[in-house]
Amino acid sequence: MLQNNKENGVAVASKWGRTILMVVLDIIFINLAMILSLYIRFDISFFEDPSFNLEFMRYFNNYLITAPINTVLSVGVFAVFRLYSNILKYISFREICFELSSCVVSSVLYFAVGAFLEMQLPRSCYIISAMILMAFLMVSRYMIRFIQTVRKIFTPRSKKINVRRVMIIGAGNTAGMLIRELKSNEYIRQRRVVCVIDDDKAKIGRYIYGVKVVGDRNDIVDAALRYRINEIIYAIASAEEKDKAEILNICKKTKCVMRILPGIDKILENTETAEDLRKVQVEDLLGKPRVIKIGKNPEEYIKDKTVLITGGAGSIGVGLCKHIVLHKPRTVIVVDMFENNVVELQNLFRTKYRDINFISYVTTVRDELSVNEIFARHKPDAVFHCAAYKHVPVMQNNPVDAVKNNVFGALNVMHAADRNGVKKFIYVSTNKAYAPTNVMAATKHICEMFLQCFQKTSRTVFCAVRFGNVLGTSGGVVQIFEEQIKNGGPLLVTDPDITRNFITLGEVSALIVKAGGLSTGGEIYALGDGSPLKIADLAENMIRLSGYTPYVDIDIKFMGLREGEVLTEKPPIPKEAMSPTSFSNIFLCKSDEIEEDIFIKSIDKLGKTIVDEPSKVREVLSEIVGAEV
Repeated sequence: MLQNNKENGVAVASKWGRTILMVVLDIIFINLAMILSLYIRFDISFFEDPSFNLEFMRYFNNYLITAPINTVLSVGVFAVFRLYSNILKYISFREICFELSSCVVSSVLYFAVGAFLEMQLPRSCYIISAMILMAFLMVSRYMIRFIQTVRKIFTPRSKKINVRRVMIIGAGNTAGMLIRELKSNEYIRQRRVVCVIDDDKAKIGRYIYGVKVVGDRNDIVDAALRYRINEIIYAIASAEEKDKAEILNICKKTKCVMRILPGIDKILENTETAEDLRKVQVEDLLGKPRVIKIGKNPEEYIKDKTVLITGGAGSIGVGLCKHIVLHKPRTVIVVDMFENNVVELQNLFRTKYRDINFISYVTTVRDELSVNEIFARHKPDAVFHCAAYKHVPVMQNNPVDAVKNNVFGALNVMHAADRNGVKKFIYVSTNKAYAPTNVMAATKHICEMFLQCFQKTSRTVFCAVRFGNVLGTSGGVVQIFEEQIKNGGPLLVTDPDITRNFITLGEVSALIVKAGGLSTGGEIYALGDGSPLKIADLAENMIRLSGYTPYVDIDIKFMGLREGEVLTEKPPIPKEAMSPTSFSNIFLCKSDEIEEDIFIKSIDKLGKTIVDEPSKVREVLSEIVGAEV
């Protein structure tokens, strides 16, 4: 603490020292500019004795009398125009305009003071002195930029050897901001922009902040070789996702590391900064937005409300958090059993979503007392229930824990929502819940049946949202491939032709929130199947995005299909079991009538079986869902 205080004190002293130095220099420049203007006006050499010129001496005496007033006024004007508040190395055209304006205003005030005291100077002197003063100010303010440029030019080659050569995609405002930033911090970030690509033919051959626009998207691969590019940064804020995907798919043919600058709207919203260059991810190559806003606003059930997310620090939960904050909730409450994930999410809210009240609880939905206390304390308006065990093979070997967490944990949350007047309850389900064939799917199917029973007597609006494979979730194929790449390969794929449909995390999050807005009670929604993607292509893309060449730097091995695995998945829910809604990617699933009394008795039996005969849990699950699991 003492060390920090000492460092802060040194920083403050340094700041005031620089300000005082600038004020002293300006006082000298103000007076020197006026004296020079008099010498120029009367055509007197600075090395001559001016005393022979009586008119000059009369005006010079006027200057001496009014100089203190002029100096104070000018320094005051400079302070008002914030000439002492700018960070010198970031001075731009805006600051130059301020300097010009301050010189003009100070000259006008000096003229007014002279007229009031009847001690005016020749009118031309005010104009000449303003021009000279402007030159002095620019030289003094830009000196630090000049020194930095000279130091870069004469930096020994040995110190430049690790600088990455960068190609920027885009020659618009976002790219200009990035180029300026990288130029001013070149040796801190170890990047040097050497060329720019833009599809606008009018820009090709021109320069943006000294960097040449060398071609359009068709020239990317050649330019990367010609300019020895190490890194490509995509910096087009306004491009359509389809265009972005096309350009990035061209870029991946190079061996360059690929990064993306956040959109200028996110920078202005302070949800991301210009420093948040991120690596290109597989989602970017699909041509679909990471986070999407859709339709009008049935999401009004979130705005200025308290939203609770169980399992909120998991992949889907975090994706929901990032989308929910776009609708300006008053409070976001996250309940999750994994402490480290909660801490990461808490840090995210502290840095990027500071306007939203964030509350977290490290507990499990199995704990009925804890769940009830949280709901009673905060009275949430909307609840997204994501907390569940999701991995099919693991749950198949652990049916008791699957039921405890996925069924009775969800039942705890539904009961708490009903008792505490929650307005919307959105249950995050899975396509596998339709005609379940395994333990995990059966637990999800049972929860869908629960919420339909609750809907008959509760004032809370309950609904469920089903979806399939999500690209980028923890424990998913992307994370597995990332780990294999980190270890030097090989990447393990079952078959060269195996294909799966993927929906991105951003799409899922937006559509879950949208479905909650559409619901009037008891619905089970299903999201669109997503984009078909060959797993082999996914593996190759991930290797290229990491700067390697598939089958050369990192190998891909094909292991053969596992038992029961197919090359192409059939639609998990038949078309006849779904009907369209007002939004094209959200479908309403038909649901069977539930004999409530029989269902409740079955659940009671399931609860007793967990305690008395855990080995028969799968048998009871099969009875409830009407299929062997």
